[in-house]
Amino acid sequence: IATFATVWVWVMILASHVAMKREIARKGLLASEFPSPWWPAASVLTIAFMAMVIVILGVFEDTRVALYVGAAWLGLLLVAYRLWVRGGGRERAELLDETSPLPVVQGASGAALP
Repeated sequence: IATFATVWVWVMILASHVAMKREIARKGLLASEFPSPWWPAASVLTIAFMAMVIVILGVFEDTRVALYVGAAWLGLLLVAYRLWVRGGGRERAELLDETSPLPVVQGASGAALP
């Protein structure tokens, strides 16, 4: 069951990352100062790997219970979301660039340091 939970969390992280990168590209925002190596291939391959882990959980009878419990948990989360999340909680967050430029540090001679 912990395997399903871990895989689900990482799939959500990867899906959020892909959505963020698409939003940045669509709005023409500046690229992140922390680039993603091998984007987008690394994200796609990692999501495919996580899907393979889910499939493998379903193949073996001993681990199949993790899929049942995981599906039930996701179903409960969906019901809770529909019942209790209202208003702005259902709206997509606006992606804003709130980073500020790094301050320039000057050395004793008054020259800017790298």
